[in-house]
Amino acid sequence: MDEKANSLVKLVVSELVTNAVRHSASGGRCGRVKVTVEMLPGRVVLVSVTDDGARALRPITVPTLANHMDDAEECGRGLRLVAALAEKWWWTGCRGGPLTVWALIDPDRDLDT
Repeated sequence: MDEKANSLVKLVVSELVTNAVRHSASGGRCGRVKVTVEMLPGRVVLVSVTDDGARALRPITVPTLANHMDDAEECGRGLRLVAALAEKWWWTGCRGGPLTVWALIDPDRDLDT
């Protein structure tokens, strides 16, 4: 992987792991996060980050992009950044259970469009 691809993958992984730790049981004691990075044909990279499911006594959430951003908001920019850097992102799993967030990254994609 060249430097550009490496940087994009690191940034996306960092944002997704941060979300897993902040919004799931992965951020609790003995929490875990599973990260996979797979090189696909054509220099495309598939990233997946799996969390430990919902935290006890907290509302159950799933990854979504807010309709609008408030500059004063502390949260909500990470997934928007992932959406901007990835060709496509999505999540799998069941509400309340472990979720996996996927991102397909093409380092040759023009990010200015």
